[in-house]
Amino acid sequence: EDNVHADELFMDINVNMLLEKSTYDEPSGLVFIWVTTTKIPVVYKYAERYNLKVVEMITWVKQYPNGSLVQTQGPLMHRSCEFCMVLETQLRHRFVRREAVNNVIISNVRAQSQKPNELYVMIEEMVNGGSCIELFGRLHNLRSHWVTVGDQL
Repeated sequence: EDNVHADELFMDINVNMLLEKSTYDEPSGLVFIWVTTTKIPVVYKYAERYNLKVVEMITWVKQYPNGSLVQTQGPLMHRSCEFCMVLETQLRHRFVRREAVNNVIISNVRAQSQKPNELYVMIEEMVNGGSCIELFGRLHNLRSHWVTVGDQL
């Protein structure tokens, strides 16, 4: 039941209100959303509701410093990766660079829920000077030139 409530709260966040406006006064940009496999359908519904298009899936293969894979329990098997879905507005953003960005990150886990630095670098390269905002951020995710919003700051 809490999971359903969390989904409803997520669905009410209209990210278009946060995106830059284009010359046509339409929201323009990319949205990156971390998901577990069970939440992928929720993100597709979210994209449909707010006129966004799912364009990529970034996979983070999580490992320990010794190189062994992290294994957390899923409903059927162990999980060693997380997924970041990339959504784009219908109007392509003028800043977005699309060349030579790999959709797989292999890096060590750090603090709980701390995402890999490689993802932030990837986003910064893709938006090439555009604005970046992180929702539900934590202290360990703060970065220069980003707006970070969260209840744990």
